Amino acid sequence: MEYLFSDKTISFNQDVLETFRSFRQVGTHQHEAGGILLGRIYQDGKVIVEQISTPGRYDKSGKYFFERNVKYAQQIVNKAWKDSNGEIQYLGEWHTHPEMNPTPSSVDHKLLKGMINDSKLEIDFLFLVIVGIDGFYVASQTKDEELRELHLVR
Repeated sequence: MEYLFSDKTISFNQDVLETFRSFRQVGTHQHEAGGILLGRIYQDGKVIVEQISTPGRYDKSGKYFFERNVKYAQQIVNKAWKDSNGEIQYLGEWHTHPEMNPTPSSVDHKLLKGMINDSKLEIDFLFLVIVGIDGFYVASQTKDEELRELHLVR
């Protein structure tokens, strides 16, 4: 799965895709799940999501919401950064929606816009992945633009 983003591409390794699929909200009373995206940015413009966090005991969720614990997520980011000698970094957020083909809510738009504007990241973009029952919604957020859906290239 590879998406076009400006002059870059973003792709997901197989383990990440399998984890996404394992959290799809296929059950009637299944809660939303989510976490953070971690990966590498290469000189040639490739962005590869190599790891994701999964819901932890300090996260909160319901059928129509997921709220990750910021402190726990930061610990995951710090460990990935340290263990990779600064190569693996925070790239954005993911969560599920109980829809066949998901679309972002107003909360999703507000969350990503706030995160990019308030962040001290080394990158000037973030990604959002929403995992639906049948499909994925993948988008980018920059300081200058609204949340923008990315298109699958392969």
